[in-house]
Amino acid sequence: MSAILTVGCAFSLSALTVGPMKSLGIFFVQYEKELGATAGQASLVNSLAFGAYFLGGPFASILTNRLGFRQTIILGTILASVGFIGCSFSQHISVVHGTVGIMTGVGFGFVGVPTVALIGMRFKEKQSLYINIVTMGSALSAIPLSPLLQLWIDIYGWRGAYLLLGGVVLNAIPSCLLMVSSKINKKMTNANRKLIDLDLMRSYTFPVYAIASGCDMAAMVAIGVYLVRFAQYKEVDNYIAASLPSIVAVVDLILRPISGYVTTLTHIGPIPIRRTYYFVGVACIQAVAVFIFPFTQSVYAIIAVTVTYATCVGSRGALAVTILSDLFGTEKLVSSLGLRAVVVGIFIIATPPLIGIIVDLTGSYDIPFYASSMLSLISAFLVAFLQIITPNEKQNGIHSKAKY
Repeated sequence: MSAILTVGCAFSLSALTVGPMKSLGIFFVQYEKELGATAGQASLVNSLAFGAYFLGGPFASILTNRLGFRQTIILGTILASVGFIGCSFSQHISVVHGTVGIMTGVGFGFVGVPTVALIGMRFKEKQSLYINIVTMGSALSAIPLSPLLQLWIDIYGWRGAYLLLGGVVLNAIPSCLLMVSSKINKKMTNANRKLIDLDLMRSYTFPVYAIASGCDMAAMVAIGVYLVRFAQYKEVDNYIAASLPSIVAVVDLILRPISGYVTTLTHIGPIPIRRTYYFVGVACIQAVAVFIFPFTQSVYAIIAVTVTYATCVGSRGALAVTILSDLFGTEKLVSSLGLRAVVVGIFIIATPPLIGIIVDLTGSYDIPFYASSMLSLISAFLVAFLQIITPNEKQNGIHSKAKY
């Protein structure tokens, strides 16, 4: 019962943090119309939010090791809520950058790192499956959230929508209190543990994998930022455009538990399952699917390609985190998540605004999809490179421990 409660509460935390971040693209047009922002300035909001989410990783690791899981998650929840509420009073895009982009992003990072680390440390067997179940929360909340935010914008304005979102996020606090009891919090918090284990940086393996993760996440964030705006650029109805992230979330939700189970296996019949090659294959398919977006000529074609892209996202799920644990160990998961987050954050902060500058210069919203496709291919290449050059004994560690 304790295990079920822990996973359920972590699922809820994912729904109340990453879910809202995935839906922020709905505000893109509002920034342009109401605040006079350029495409680069508007995209920077999402970039900063996701970037701060990851760049706050080392600080989240430090706080988790020193203060505890519970205290870090509650602090992050309050910070994220204040960011959303503060944004509702903004009169300039730079204020949105500071509130939603930085405060909310860092706050969600303080929730995400200890949540994933706790699940990884408590459930060493079938870790991939449990982490995927937890991350399904963000997919589930994103299904109704994008259309709901559009409805709130139509009724209360974009400022009112942010105010309501700030209140919704505070519901993460009860989930945290149920997930991490005082006993568990004390047991798993180690004041003698290194704040950040920099030994991970001694090998080329960690930096290369961190860069691969950065490219992978930047590719997905770019789609999240520009997908709705691209559909509107193609003259798709606002509500249909707003439903595209929900379509991604539905497919993602369905496939995550399946991919989580498959990646816990070593074989399916005579077919060996190697997580890194699985990641590489799906990333390549995703690159092809995303490259097709600019060539779509109807709303049905856009929806079809969106479903294909979502299938790739769901088929991988949280596999990047599982591979991280395979490569560098469960005991170092808090530190490896934090250090990896720095590189991922830099990629996420830089990519969408750079794409936005090109969009402003060309006037074309096709550019983000070409860039995302290229980043996915780079990520696939780097992970394949790691698999090939890693010594045999390390490769064996990348295999799952479970048997079919």
